[in-house]
Amino acid sequence: MNIFDLILTIAIGSLLGRTILAKDVALDEGIAALTVLVAMHFALTYLSIAHPRVRHLIYPEPELLVYKGEYLTNKMHRHYIVKDDILEVLRHHGVASINEVDSVVLENDGRFSVVIKKDIV
Repeated sequence: MNIFDLILTIAIGSLLGRTILAKDVALDEGIAALTVLVAMHFALTYLSIAHPRVRHLIYPEPELLVYKGEYLTNKMHRHYIVKDDILEVLRHHGVASINEVDSVVLENDGRFSVVIKKDIV
């Protein structure tokens, strides 16, 4: 799930909650709003598949944070990531030292990918 899907999920939950609980919102209005949200989601998803420029606007590109054991601090700062965050990710991947890592990538869904140097394994 990326940030776009998360926002849509929260919006749908809020809309359904308001429709069910609020006395001033008619059921047909809630269904119409839900239909518009879902239709917009499908339209944007289709556009992101058909047109790479739209995809780039909606879905972020993966970001390289560590390369050949060196921190890329300018990219880390852009995503508010500190060295301790990366060291935690490395521990979760069973890596003891940054020197064992070829690269660490922040994926577009918020997860980290760790590529271990081949001569270490």
